[in-house]
Amino acid sequence: MNKKLMILDYATLEREHRWLDWGIGDIVQGLAYTHQLGLVSRETAVVSRINNKLATWGIEPYLSKKLFCNDKSYRECYRWLMGELGKNAGETIVVDDEYKRGVRVGRELGCETYLIVREGITAPRKIAPTKVIHSLADLLR
Repeated sequence: MNKKLMILDYATLEREHRWLDWGIGDIVQGLAYTHQLGLVSRETAVVSRINNKLATWGIEPYLSKKLFCNDKSYRECYRWLMGELGKNAGETIVVDDEYKRGVRVGRELGCETYLIVREGITAPRKIAPTKVIHSLADLLR
């Protein structure tokens, strides 16, 4: 089965981990059955802390590639991950809880985009995401 690449942002995973009643590790493990997972983070000053959290959450083995890129735009980061994993924009989904970083850039590249919108927040309408969800857990249903 040719799995689509799902690009996740570390900051989004961290917020999901705090927001959910159950573990982010279970969700990422479930997503890994149906998607190839890539992680991007611009927090390069704390790479060891991030790697420790990923290991503690139990998601490290499910990530095909990680990219820590403080000197690159998200556009460049997403392109690099797609290239490293042999995927094009039509085979890629960008999942994020920030519109500018995820939806806008992902759509400009031609990727599907899933925007996580929490209670009380409305999805922007300029460039609509492919799908609006309330949590990564929604993708397991």
